[in-house]
Amino acid sequence: METYLNKLTILDIAIVISHLVICLCIGFYHFRRIKTAHAFCTVKASKILPSILLCTIFATAIGGGTIIGYIDQICKNPIVLFFVITQPFYWIVTSKIITSGIYKFKECSTLPQIMYKLFGKSGKIVSIYAVVIDCITATSIQVLAFGTICQYFFNIDLFYGIVMGVVVINAYSTMGGFRGIIAIDVFQFLIFFVIIPASYVVTIQNTSFTGNFLSSISLSNYDMQFSLPIAIGLISASILPEIGAPFMQRYLMLAHDTEALKLVFKKLFRIAIPFMLSICLIGYLIIVKSPTKSLSSNIIFSYIDWLPLGIKGMMISGLFAIIMSTADSHMNATSTIILNDVLKKYFPKVGEKELLLMIRVAILLLSLFPFVLLIYKDTLFQLMFIFRSFGTYILVAPLSASLLGYRISKKQFLSGFLFSILFIIATILLFDNYFMLTTFSAILGSFIGLVWNKNLHVIF
Repeated sequence: METYLNKLTILDIAIVISHLVICLCIGFYHFRRIKTAHAFCTVKASKILPSILLCTIFATAIGGGTIIGYIDQICKNPIVLFFVITQPFYWIVTSKIITSGIYKFKECSTLPQIMYKLFGKSGKIVSIYAVVIDCITATSIQVLAFGTICQYFFNIDLFYGIVMGVVVINAYSTMGGFRGIIAIDVFQFLIFFVIIPASYVVTIQNTSFTGNFLSSISLSNYDMQFSLPIAIGLISASILPEIGAPFMQRYLMLAHDTEALKLVFKKLFRIAIPFMLSICLIGYLIIVKSPTKSLSSNIIFSYIDWLPLGIKGMMISGLFAIIMSTADSHMNATSTIILNDVLKKYFPKVGEKELLLMIRVAILLLSLFPFVLLIYKDTLFQLMFIFRSFGTYILVAPLSASLLGYRISKKQFLSGFLFSILFIIATILLFDNYFMLTTFSAILGSFIGLVWNKNLHVIF
């Protein structure tokens, strides 16, 4: 079959285009049924099966930064293995914390509403700030990843690739609303959860090993320079409970049934284990096949280059699926917060159709930030750590303590927020590999701020 562009065949290109068209059709199908802002942002919890919720949570958790960034860092700095291998355990931690107290917030639908109930207006303002930072971070990283894929495989200039990413993600985010996003997330979950394992099976079959593959695996292939502080920082970041806006939006759908929610978390843990091991395995295969390190600047692209006809197009589609499912989920969750916690409060007389237009404009504005971050295109992994540390990670300690039954005053909450910001800034100024320590610094600072006045106590 004739080859075009960067080793892509007509079949590979057709697979990629078909995936994007199917997602567009799903979004357009739901677009016709959305007439109000409320319909755009919500769906009845009773209509969402736990299995569907499982797919959409996992699809949101795995983004372009996860695949491209993790594999890149495993090959360049193998100590990141500590972060990747321990990742599945954060679902256990999240389950313990969320299911302990989420039933108290059954009437809430967003993270800021929970924070308002716990800490009043200051909790709401801080949480909206954190959610917007998270949304900008997640969307920017996904769009930058989209642009780099277009640049490498389709010979499209990075700037225009990012423009395409903004257009595509906006199309999915603004057309289908929450219903469309759930449908697309399920479709994309099935794509990348099947394609990624299939790709490394093919790679193993086309790689020469001494003996069989399992017996040939050796940690000596990793040039790892162990650092205890870095390892602690990475493991701490990997097991933090996930409380981002799109995740809390989904948890709250099962706030009335904590047993069903616990089951979802158990399945997420089981699914995450083979998926994260797959990422480690891809990194290992790259190291084994390219001991000379003659690789693309985005190492996973070199891995995709090795894949045969058809599988290559499926892998690129899988990356696009990962990118879009994460970006559109964050955009929708943020738009829901903008609707319920900002627009309806400050513009109570505006009609539903006008609110819908305002939400779509807000999504468009949020999606423009990737152009600002274009100069950081080679540091997706680092960006993810740093920006998320300034985002909802600063809420992890106070929210987790509250859900577990501890009483925290508004003064303590604000103290924790300020200490968290100060600790992150100090880490950036004092340490060379600061991006690996910022998450730990954020949690440590928040915790110190919470207990500063020694007023934290258990509700009996």
